[in-house]
Parts: sequence; C-alpha cells; structure tokens
Amino acid sequence: MPRARPGQGREYELPSGKVGIQVQIAGRRYHVTGDTKTQARRKRDDLLAQHRAGLLGDPAGRRVTVGALLASWLEGKRPTVVPSTWARYGVAVGHLTPHLGKVRLHELAAPAVRRAYAALTARGYSPVTVRHAHGVPSQALAQAVADGVLARNPCATLRGALPKKERAEVEALTGAEVAALLAVPGRGRALWTLAAYSGLREGELLGLLWRDVDLERGRVTVQRVWAQGPEGVGHRLRAYPKNHSSVRTVDLPAACLRALQEHRRAQLVEKVGAPLWLDQEGRVFLTRHGTPLHPGNTVRDLQHDAEKAGIARRVYPHILRHTYASHLLKAGRPVTEVARLMGHSSATTTLKIYGHWVADDGAQAAEALSRAYGSR
Repeated sequence: MPRARPGQGREYELPSGKVGIQVQIAGRRYHVTGDTKTQARRKRDDLLAQHRAGLLGDPAGRRVTVGALLASWLEGKRPTVVPSTWARYGVAVGHLTPHLGKVRLHELAAPAVRRAYAALTARGYSPVTVRHAHGVPSQALAQAVADGVLARNPCATLRGALPKKERAEVEALTGAEVAALLAVPGRGRALWTLAAYSGLREGELLGLLWRDVDLERGRVTVQRVWAQGPEGVGHRLRAYPKNHSSVRTVDLPAACLRALQEHRRAQLVEKVGAPLWLDQEGRVFLTRHGTPLHPGNTVRDLQHDAEKAGIARRVYPHILRHTYASHLLKAGRPVTEVARLMGHSSATTTLKIYGHWVADDGAQAAEALSRAYGSR
C-alpha cells in the first residue's frame, strides 16, 4: 500500500481503475476519487482550499452546488454591469444550470463542464452561444478561486475545447442600394439616412436627443444609448461612461443634415397637432404620439422601405452600420479613423469585422518604398 505523503495524502488504485486519495485534514480523514491521478489530485487540492477558507468543517459549505454558486455570482454582478449584460449572464446561467446545477462545487471537474458544453451544442446552440455560456462559469469559478473556496478553476483549461466561432463576412449595401433606400419617402427616411451617414448603432440612434445634434456645425454627438432595462425587461436611456470609446462626435454631410432638418420640422408639426404628446426628453426619433420607437418595429419598417426601394435581400438596422464602415474603408480611410467613428475600443476590432473591406494598396506601398529608397 502506498505511503501517505506529508500534506498530500495517500494515493491508491481502485478495482475500477480509478485513482483514490485519502487525506487527513484537521484530524479527519477524507477520500476523493478521479479517473486519473491528475483529476484526483485536483479534487484533493480543492478540499485543502476549502479547509483554508473555513468551509470544509461546515456541512453546509460542503453541500454548496455549482447552481448555488452561479446564482450567487449572478446576483453579485447585478450592480456592476449594465442591465443588458446582466440579462445575457442570466441566459447563460439558465443554459448551464440543468447540466451542472446539482453538481457539488468541490466535485466539479473539467470533464463535467466539457460535457455540458457538448450537450448545448447537441441541442443546436450556436458556437457563439456556447462560448458566451463558457464565460459565466469561468468568471464565477475564478472568483471562487480568488476567495479561496477552490484551488483551481476547472474552466481555465477548456477554452481550446470550445466550438470554433466562424466569423462570416459582414454584409453591406451597395452605393446604389443606399441611394434607392434613402429616396423612399416616409417616416423612416431621416432615421435610415442618419444611420447610413453616421454608422451609429441602432440603440445609439434611438437614444439620440435633439441636443446631441448640431445642425449648424453639421455633427452629432453620441453619449447615450436606448438599451434594455433591468433584468432585460423593457428599454431605457442609458448614458455611456465618460471614458467609453463609444462616446464620440461624427460629422455629417449636407444630404444628411437636410434630411434631419426636414424631420425636425415634421416632428414639430406632429407635436402641435397631437392630442397627447408623451415625449419629455426631446428625442430625435419618435412615434406619432411622442413615444420611443421600439427596436422590433424599426426592423420591420426598414425592411418594408427596402422592399419599396427594390432591394431584393434582407435589410436590417445594423447593415447600415456595416455599410458605413465598409465604404469608408474601401475609399481608403485609415482604419484608426474608422474605428473612432464606429466607437470601437480599438482598431483591432474594426479589422476583425471589416478587414476584408480594407483597400489593397500593396502595389502603391511597394512603389512608395521604391521612391523612398531611390530605386526603381
């Protein structure tokens, strides 16, 4: 029989082929098993970590499940993130709880987490959804490690085992399609025009106030967004943090300014004639009754106008953002400039999404070097 190693316990092999470890902690013997020595040792280390955290002698602490940890972590995240992010975390917890919720925290191992991800994939969830789901237990378990409840994070080694995320090339409208769309009369014309000429996100467009629009200087300042409300219910205006890269000013061409001026005059006429006008904030884009536009209705109305314009494909609000970026890059504008105008945190993000639109100036670069080096 193998001898016990000081502080690490005695390892032994079970008839089933599994590896067991007997370890004595605070005068009490504990047994853990694993399919391999590595797995068994990790469970032993988790026991030691729980002992250091004061949980091992507490029967309630030993009964803590992964589901309880995720629920506690989720509630702790509520005041630290925006409601839409918190709602996405909640969706991920909902995906994982049926597979991992009843597993005791000290018994959780990487294979169980891997099986949970495989189950999500088998149910038809996309690689993006599975990868998002991975981020939640990874963060929660990392916090447990930092708190001394676990010795290591079982999710830390799984990133390479996640389903690959295939990034499809983004779609963009042609110049002719944009011109046809913006020629369609109607309530949405100013919204589509500003979207195509500014690259603003849908939430940024619907969150604009008239004080954000400088019609004299020809620019719009983005500093808030129309986003999901608490727990993903409803929508509300949310200001961007002062240091957020999305806070930016975008210059607008004359055609866009004319569309906004016409929209402003039409809105004032509607306000005067409306029996009840509910807007108290001075929003740029509203319904006939002065209520905020619903994103779902915006999608519907844009597709309707696109069909009127003869565009024979699906058109959605974000495609106008893609169109803005793609045409700037095709025209040779610097990636750093486009990244700033788009509100991206870095040019790397812009390149990942729109890299295939960057103008290929390889021949011009070679010619520039020849001139600089005095060669032909």
